[in-house]
Amino acid sequence: MAPSRKPKPYVLKYNCGPVALKFHADIRSRVKFLIGVFGTGKTTSAGYDMVMLQSKRIKPDREGIRRSRFAIVRNTIPMLKDTVIKTFLDWYPPSIFGVYKETQRIYLMKIEDREIEIMFRGLDDDKDVRNLLSLELTGAWIEEAREIGNSVFKGVLGRTKRFPSQKIYDKSDPRYYLSLKDWVQFERDGWRGFDPDRYRHLVDEEKFTPYLTPPQTELTSNYPDREHWLYRDFVANPIDGYAIYEQGQAENAHNLSPDYYSDLEKDYADRPDLLQTLVRGEWGVTIRGQQVYPEFDRRIHVSPYSLLPERKVQIIVGWDNTGLHPAISLSYINNIGQWCVFKEFTFFDEGITSATETLILWCDANLPEGCTYRHIGDPAGKNRDSNKKSPADYISGKARDYNRVITIEDGIQTFKIRRESVANRLGYVELDKKGNVIGKKPRMINQDDPAFLVDPSCVRLIDGFEGGYAFPERGHSGTYADAPDKTGAGAKYTDIQDSLQYVATRLFPVKRSRGEVARGLNEPRGTFGVLTD
Repeated sequence: MAPSRKPKPYVLKYNCGPVALKFHADIRSRVKFLIGVFGTGKTTSAGYDMVMLQSKRIKPDREGIRRSRFAIVRNTIPMLKDTVIKTFLDWYPPSIFGVYKETQRIYLMKIEDREIEIMFRGLDDDKDVRNLLSLELTGAWIEEAREIGNSVFKGVLGRTKRFPSQKIYDKSDPRYYLSLKDWVQFERDGWRGFDPDRYRHLVDEEKFTPYLTPPQTELTSNYPDREHWLYRDFVANPIDGYAIYEQGQAENAHNLSPDYYSDLEKDYADRPDLLQTLVRGEWGVTIRGQQVYPEFDRRIHVSPYSLLPERKVQIIVGWDNTGLHPAISLSYINNIGQWCVFKEFTFFDEGITSATETLILWCDANLPEGCTYRHIGDPAGKNRDSNKKSPADYISGKARDYNRVITIEDGIQTFKIRRESVANRLGYVELDKKGNVIGKKPRMINQDDPAFLVDPSCVRLIDGFEGGYAFPERGHSGTYADAPDKTGAGAKYTDIQDSLQYVATRLFPVKRSRGEVARGLNEPRGTFGVLTD
């Protein structure tokens, strides 16, 4: 009989990039966010951090075991199975690391002196959600966090730092109160030379914690838009204890084929929105339908500097002044004829009088003295309610409270005219028979200056131009509706776009249909000055 061969030892070969190394080195942040393009190894790095690093920073209990429990969350169970679980089991095969219970989606792992429980949870399962928000966890990892709501994220945070229980520890053991530096040193030496009596004075059971370093919640994702809570909490107004690590194309190049990204550039050439967020690593919006303004080009139409006027000009105020989601845009025509949009106001579940007050106070605080105002809005703003008052009446009433007069001209309601009035200022596109853009040319004032500019602070307008504001597809037919999405994912872009369109119909009139009056820059002005007798 031939001698049996010993199985080869399992070797975990993990070779990450420089940003992932910094991500792993961060042991203090409460939440750390790894964001990047396709192919950077985000899923692999987050799994390694949790299994091989975080689980090791738990203190061993009375039995000498480091126990930890982590939740891994994604928006749907099929996505969990096809991505995270598949990658996880490939890197940490159950034949080596423990037992995977497929029905319960729980992985019980054993590594050296560690017992690690991994719970995979999908947010499309009500039972999973209820279970997730009642768990006692050490830490958590939310995969593709841009698809997860902020309320779920906060709910998960509230379930971390709750495992293991302090009951399984002898809290009188002075080892548990050592500094991290001393703990690492004694553990490396096998606790030789450790004299419990020497450190007995450190014991303070009220300050006991089972963690060598604070447990962490990890997030991984591709880039969402700039209105997403991820951008808000990690970039625009970072929350204390939150850290972001951004991976570019070079991050994992040593593990990819040389032409990986050049091929993706070709593959996504017809989807600039996905090229931006998934391949080039920029914050941006994903088009869900057909872009309303294919004429828009961020590189040309978004100003590199603030457009806030520095001297007195005529401010053109665009109003979408109906409903509980009013929106207001501010713009002006500069001395060379550029239409400069410099401020946006969007409101949710808020009345028009509150919006009016916000506008007046902001203008008083931020605009040069002596500016004049022209107001243009939705003609429906003159329709009266059960109190026989229209939005225009409420606006003028609130303006009088501040000794102001606001009179709003009617823009044109026909969507085709509204769209073309803005589009003609942006530029021109060439379309194929299916309506796909095959070429574009910006409208220019001169060789260097485009006819339209928008301030970089106008995030919702910009994201709308780039495709958030879109014609929804009719089922999966490849055909699109005649009007933009007003109820789905694109709804939040509609109101502010409407406010700008009403302005454009008067500033830059296009050919009108029968019965519509063509008036432009000579339109009688609305006022926003001091109330006079």
